[in-house]
Amino acid sequence: MKRQLFFLAVAFVCMSGQVCGVRVNVNTGTTLDDANAIVTIRRTAGQPQASVEASFTRGFANVNLTDEQSITINGEDLNRTGSTFFASIDANSIYTLVVREPTRGVESTAVTEPGDFEITSPPANGTASLSGFTIEWTNADPSLQVEVRIAQTLLGEPKFLSIGPVGDTGAVTITDEQIAIAGFGQGAQLTLTVTRLNETSDVNGFASGVMQVRLAKSTTANAGP
Repeated sequence: MKRQLFFLAVAFVCMSGQVCGVRVNVNTGTTLDDANAIVTIRRTAGQPQASVEASFTRGFANVNLTDEQSITINGEDLNRTGSTFFASIDANSIYTLVVREPTRGVESTAVTEPGDFEITSPPANGTASLSGFTIEWTNADPSLQVEVRIAQTLLGEPKFLSIGPVGDTGAVTITDEQIAIAGFGQGAQLTLTVTRLNETSDVNGFASGVMQVRLAKSTTANAGP
């Protein structure tokens, strides 16, 4: 009876036009095959650990795992902080997500980490022309996507330019217009980061989902004319 009165009170407050700050999570105990999963695994080249960040939702609410349910990556449990699940796991060439749902059993999804690569242009500590330049890297793979991020701190002010995701052709050209909009200038180094992405939208054990593995590598260049 008290529970019914609580929900009636919530409904009355919301219908009266007042701001409704009450959020009721109706998805505790939701079967995972009714939930949506977004899983991102990130690693910086050369680092022995990869970071995992994930969310599991049904509609607009977060899914709370029961004691009988579990989600692991390469055998490691995910720890929840607020609405997001996190983990730090050993770097591996393949990351396997395992879902244990008592109503369905065990299902898994494996995603391969993008292959290693080297940024060849601009060369490390070389010159990147503010009139436009091309970032190039080795081992292009058309089955992957890539993101490029350029950062600079100029006179104490951070400047950024992000491109992608685009197909991995082994090169991305930065135009003078993009450079001007970002506000890059001479007098401070540019940090160039290339991130290769491998993902699948077929995540077993969930109603829908995306699992993405990202490998990033950075270099620096001097801003030149």
